[in-house]
Amino acid sequence: MNKTINSLIYKGMPIDFTNRENWVAIVGSRNATQGELNQAYYLAKRLVAAGKIVVSGLAKGIDTAAHQGAVDAGGKTIAIVNTPSLQAIYPKENRKLADDILQCGGIIYPYKDAAKEMDAGEKGMSQFSKRLIERNLLLAELCSVIVTVKDDESPITGGTKWAFNRGGELSKRLFRMDTNQKFYEFPSYEKRKIYWDMELDVEEIIQELYEVTC
Repeated sequence: MNKTINSLIYKGMPIDFTNRENWVAIVGSRNATQGELNQAYYLAKRLVAAGKIVVSGLAKGIDTAAHQGAVDAGGKTIAIVNTPSLQAIYPKENRKLADDILQCGGIIYPYKDAAKEMDAGEKGMSQFSKRLIERNLLLAELCSVIVTVKDDESPITGGTKWAFNRGGELSKRLFRMDTNQKFYEFPSYEKRKIYWDMELDVEEIIQELYEVTC
């Protein structure tokens, strides 16, 4: 199934985007330990066995482990990426995984065009980096539960904190799981606010996903 509505492109198996109570986001560090990766993998397998849909961002680390666990268990998983559909999947190591996801779930491409490179003298974050963050905000909007796998009890930082910030604002269920499979609800995370005009209109994207279902 390939469907384009406005700027959004969805590829993959048919998914009911109007009923997302069983969507669980698994997100986390690109530099996770092997123990954390293993737990993300097996958590995803358990979730899809229970009828959940695992959602992540197809990044290195925890995202990859979560998608792979869902695929290996024969369950459904959805990747939300920050690259357009005509551009190669980032990172390149996950291109085969992306193909596998299309056979048992799907990929949401919320961006139509490639990100612009920063000028040499430009300060701040690149458009590519901002898109990674906006992708995490969309993920938080779509999922009813957000989980990160992290042994360290210090506040959640990096890209993951953006999903937790938005999830907290929306009163989503937020969890940190350690490598002993213990869950901690309402974990601490670094507070941040978007300071730029977002490219994505998240509410519009969600409406477009409803149209994909229809």
